[in-house]
Amino acid sequence: GNPWVWRTSFPDFHAEIDIQLLGAGFHIAYIDVLDMLGSDRSLDIMERFRDLILYRDKLAEKCCIEGVSRGGMHAYRYTHRHPDQIACIYCDTPVMNLASWPKKWPGSQREWQDAKREFGFAKDEDALQFRSNPIDLAVDIAKAGVPMRHTISLSDEVVPAAENTLEANRRLAKI
Repeated sequence: GNPWVWRTSFPDFHAEIDIQLLGAGFHIAYIDVLDMLGSDRSLDIMERFRDLILYRDKLAEKCCIEGVSRGGMHAYRYTHRHPDQIACIYCDTPVMNLASWPKKWPGSQREWQDAKREFGFAKDEDALQFRSNPIDLAVDIAKAGVPMRHTISLSDEVVPAAENTLEANRRLAKI
């Protein structure tokens, strides 16, 4: 009954699979909290959104949460908060570490300042010590039994796989 995919970012980016899923009876949900970068405030909004659409649209209790790029922050942080609500995580080149993106990417300094403000960090050093990035949470999510799958590009310079997905994979390999 009423399966759904929750896109956490860029709803029009490579939506081919979502379009096929719509044809197979899935629902696709999206709320724009992208610039909040998975902060607690964005997760609170996401909780209210989920409650609304489950009540209004009678969707399945569990969904596939799907994040593209910075949407990975939302997908993983929400799943960590509510693993019982997520059937699986699918991400395309996800940001899993704020110290990687937006901090290191020269064109993302506005987003770095936004991240510090959203998470309440006074200084860069505080943000760099943050230990609730998706790379830090992936092990707990795996132990909760939530499957994870990523599509990445090894040549991506904006969201380097080595500092994000591959780092999470290294940590997951230890459990």
